[in-house]
Amino acid sequence: GERTDMPMIFPLHHEMVLQSMLHERDIPVPKVHGWIDDPAAYVMDRVGGQQDFTGTSDADRAAAVDDYLQILARMHALDVEPFAAAGIARAADPADSARRGLEQYEQVYRATKNGPDPFMEFCLGWLRRNPPDSKGREAVICWDSGQFHQADGRIVAMLDLEIGHIGDPMMDLAAWRMRDTIVGYGDFRQLYARYEELSGTPIDIDALMRHHFAFTLTNQLALGQAVRRPNAETDLMTNMQWCFETNLFATEALAEILGVELPTVEEPSPRPGRASSARHQRRWLARVTAEPPRAPTRMKSRRTTPSQVRWRAIDRILSGEGRWERQRRTRQWLTANSLVLSRAQSRSRVATTRSGVSWK
Repeated sequence: GERTDMPMIFPLHHEMVLQSMLHERDIPVPKVHGWIDDPAAYVMDRVGGQQDFTGTSDADRAAAVDDYLQILARMHALDVEPFAAAGIARAADPADSARRGLEQYEQVYRATKNGPDPFMEFCLGWLRRNPPDSKGREAVICWDSGQFHQADGRIVAMLDLEIGHIGDPMMDLAAWRMRDTIVGYGDFRQLYARYEELSGTPIDIDALMRHHFAFTLTNQLALGQAVRRPNAETDLMTNMQWCFETNLFATEALAEILGVELPTVEEPSPRPGRASSARHQRRWLARVTAEPPRAPTRMKSRRTTPSQVRWRAIDRILSGEGRWERQRRTRQWLTANSLVLSRAQSRSRVATTRSGVSWK
């Protein structure tokens, strides 16, 4: 279905048409069964397999990746004209096929931009001046490549064709370099050599590197506005992690193109923050358990839970004190009353939060 925190790069119906046409040509993608108008969605087969190689032997991983390369080579050899006639996006001039996908992303970025983004503007400007040269290559491509379900050394189905269109096949070889950081496909020098063998198409390293740089920008282009002004359904932390990480990848990709050696950055050492003591207290208290088996019964007769006893005591200490004085007196109280607390807790783990307690 449609996304909730970003516009679709291409319309959802565009993805359905592309997927359906690929299935008709024996490219392993889930079979499409039909379109739903409201809400906008389409129905496809559910496929088995797994999306990564967790628990997969090296031999099965190598076999699955080789199968994927064979699928890419077959897909890239398809006649693009029927796809173009069906409305699949294509550059007006084959010489511009390498730019078609990123131009679509930039349109969405311009339409939704809601704040300054100097890093993206710099990167987009550099790519406009130094675009990948497709040399007229055109093929049906995934664009967001490296996504599939595999099992027993074979590809069950390619997935996530929402950015697929008619473009430069080198893009499909470039994009999954970034996904390799979390999946692990193997030695890309060997994979590229194998693609050359299967397709008969030489690898264009310069175009591939520029495509890779372009692909690293896509999270920020699509999700930057949702990070700055998230809506109620935005997965903010995931979007932030994706954008921050891929912006770093973009810096590394551009440095690779320019032959610039980036300086290393030392990881900072952990240091206590303003809330460290409070968090430590909460973790420590959560580990306290009862010793006498009759403690829960005794507490229940008073209609007061062990958790309430503990937090009421803490509340009394926290009321009216400054932050450092509160922490000092809390530690003193915990030390003096550790045995009382131990006998008052139930055998189950106690709650770690309670409404009304402020740790500021």
